[in-house]
Amino acid sequence: MPPPSSASFNSSGLGPACQEYLKAKGLSSPEALAAQLQRCSLGAAHGRYAPPAEPDLPGATDTTELQCQYNSPFGQNSMCCGWRPHFNWVVGTCESNAHIPNATFCDGIPPCARAPQINYAAAYQYNGSHFVLQDASTAGDLSDAGVAGSFKDKTGWEKVKSKFRWEGGEGDWPTKYAPWGLGAQGPRGLTPPAGLWVLSVDSFYYGTLYMLSQLTLNAQGHREHNNCWEWEFDAIEGLLGTVPKGSPLPGNLNQLYVTATAQVTGCMPMPGTAAQGNGKRQTFSEPESFRGFCRANPSAVGCRPWTSQDANIWHGGGHPGTDRFENFEHTPYVFAVVLDHQGFWVYRWRPDSEGHTGWPGLDRFRASRVLPQRPRPVKDAQGLKTDVRGATEEAVILIPSLPPEAACTRSSPERVDFRWGAGALGSMGFQRKDYKLGQEQQGAQNWWAHFVDTHQLQDYPLSIAGVPASEASKASYSCSQKDEFGSECDCEYGKARRTSFLSQVEGAPGPNFEVAMMLQNLLR
Repeated sequence: MPPPSSASFNSSGLGPACQEYLKAKGLSSPEALAAQLQRCSLGAAHGRYAPPAEPDLPGATDTTELQCQYNSPFGQNSMCCGWRPHFNWVVGTCESNAHIPNATFCDGIPPCARAPQINYAAAYQYNGSHFVLQDASTAGDLSDAGVAGSFKDKTGWEKVKSKFRWEGGEGDWPTKYAPWGLGAQGPRGLTPPAGLWVLSVDSFYYGTLYMLSQLTLNAQGHREHNNCWEWEFDAIEGLLGTVPKGSPLPGNLNQLYVTATAQVTGCMPMPGTAAQGNGKRQTFSEPESFRGFCRANPSAVGCRPWTSQDANIWHGGGHPGTDRFENFEHTPYVFAVVLDHQGFWVYRWRPDSEGHTGWPGLDRFRASRVLPQRPRPVKDAQGLKTDVRGATEEAVILIPSLPPEAACTRSSPERVDFRWGAGALGSMGFQRKDYKLGQEQQGAQNWWAHFVDTHQLQDYPLSIAGVPASEASKASYSCSQKDEFGSECDCEYGKARRTSFLSQVEGAPGPNFEVAMMLQNLLR
């Protein structure tokens, strides 16, 4: 497509990457880009389920002007049009549910993997200096001090989880929990300038922790299945339901993946591969916060996105990449997920003997009402790269954001559509400050621009955003297929399965089976 003539080209107020986007697409202005996209019409239908735009905490963002009007073809209806950046957690498990007996994500998993042991789940809104506990979005024993819970003592999560049961209905995870309600009477969710979710577990071999919009949680909780599924972020998720039946998983059953691309909105674009995030160019530019690192370490993992080794590092996570945590059974972990200007920071700690983690105030059985804006730096070398092992003491995985200039770079190789065209338009709308109600680019958003940097980056290498998938050996998987899951939750990457005597002979009828069973009975 030929570039527009200089006389007709109007790039006033735009950054270099967004100007280059228009030229690459042969467009003369943001208005010309908007003419190729569909802006939905605002209505009052979603008001019943939408959380309040006005903040209930000093320092939180008023989201009135952050309405998204460039939705997917499925979200053009008035209930979804104008949804805003209010997000909250969902915990999905394989606990039995008579209404969903054949859930795809739980097909064939052993009984020991069906019911995780959870201490508490918490949500924190950032107020500009600290993270503050949000009671309506926290599942545990609440007090003036914060939240507490112990699976063993049947307190916290176990005591209150029935109040958080959520109507899922997609047939993926049979049992789901989430904070939901009815519009202004329900949880507000977490918004800019930043948010934090916490999940403390004593055993989480298999399951999921993911985030949806508060509008979706409220609507679907009331069985409104036109549910505005415009966005999803998976902090940790087992992948059994994502592969064709009978096909192997990309890793072991208990390697739970971080995924930002399950459903992406143009109002908050997400990265793909390292090559895509850098516009498929022969230079490194994104993530911007790592430019200094790559100048100092030009051969480091991820710093050469034009090479075959680094090009297919998946900054957006998901099953093609290595953004995953291996979880052991009966092993305490504390997960913390920060959403800020730099992206999603997914931390995991193995609490020490006193229950402490690397984040002051965040412990195995309790969390303080107010937390500092970041934890102590992760020092464990094994936790400073993706593909985290179950025994790693502390780790962090980053899914980088796409603020305006990065979004224009990422969108450049893509077609002009409701994701990438809208992502570029929202970036231009922010740069020109004309995205608000009544302005030229009303409803075109880049929500990343409204989040702040909470300074999670503490001299970390770029490997926290991904390492090449080639580093993971398929030969090291011992339970990536249904017939390998067995009856015990003892998978460990790189190690042969520890198979019980009985499981060796299960499913093998005949004389040998009968003899084995006789020997088994004698040994009891």
